[in-house]
Amino acid sequence: MKKNSLFKTLTTLMLSAGAAAWLSGCGDNSRADDLDLSRDQEARNATRVEVIALQAGEFEEFIEAPGVIEADIATTISAEEAGVVQRIVADKGAPARRNSILA
Repeated sequence: MKKNSLFKTLTTLMLSAGAAAWLSGCGDNSRADDLDLSRDQEARNATRVEVIALQAGEFEEFIEAPGVIEADIATTISAEEAGVVQRIVADKGAPARRNSILA
């Protein structure tokens, strides 16, 4: 009997809570209207962005950091032409690219 009484009490409480929740949603729509107005205001203040589809491509990442570099293998560098260097075109410490003129 105690189980039956407990079941009836819990059922009554759950139905009452459900009815209260349902009834609280009925009636004045001013909160919903205010919410719509705030969303419209946000839409007007939003920053436009362009969205593009993701595409595969090459990705290169460069990290510049001070330090000393030591080679694993020694390499001899020689000039293509013999002569005296009259001027240096590149700045000392500046990064060099392939086929760039240094002097």
